[in-house]
Amino acid sequence: MRFSTVHPVLESIAAKISARVSEDFRQDVLFDALAIHIGADASKIKLNAQSFTVERRADTPFSENVYFSAAPVATSMHLSLLEEFENAIGF
Repeated sequence: MRFSTVHPVLESIAAKISARVSEDFRQDVLFDALAIHIGADASKIKLNAQSFTVERRADTPFSENVYFSAAPVATSMHLSLLEEFENAIGF
């Protein structure tokens, strides 16, 4: 699953960057959105709350669809949020 399919503009931007960079480097280069971050407004709180993140695992080919996720909530809620996210975007 590609993150850029979350919204058509992400797919459009990724495709345009891929085409331009591929042309410039004279080889196929695939760009895609790499992460989703949902975080707290740090200017409104005194705590340093971790963001909810879902991102591609570093140094892993896109084709393997391996992701890393973190959240500032208990594991059970984290898993529930991931399931909701996956169901909504068709992972």
